[in-house]
Amino acid sequence: MPFSEFSAKLDVIPGHFSEFELRASFTQGAGAEAIDLATQDLTLSIGSYSVTVPAGSFHDVGKRAFVFTDIHKRKALEIILVKMEANSYRLEEAVRGADSDTVADPVAVTLTVGYNTGTAQVTVRDR
Repeated sequence: MPFSEFSAKLDVIPGHFSEFELRASFTQGAGAEAIDLATQDLTLSIGSYSVTVPAGSFHDVGKRAFVFTDIHKRKALEIILVKMEANSYRLEEAVRGADSDTVADPVAVTLTVGYNTGTAQVTVRDR
């Protein structure tokens, strides 16, 4: 089911896509299946870059916030998902050492959690 609202901002190191930060917010559509990171995968795509976090991989850090971190072979990934209101969320992702070095501008950003999904065209901003 599509999100009723989905927006994102993408900051990258000037001229490179190997390090970036994404900030997004979304609201589930009416009648959407509840988001449950314990039982649902989360997939985030930014252009050709894509990461899937398997169900059960996020850690509940309290105050309705969930965090996933992964550091492997000089690559670092952190995703934070915070439930803001009944069906509204904020997502932040920071990546260091991504495989891709460039990205088109604007770029398609797609977030899927379980059966919930949204896509936005995002203008790339240099940090």
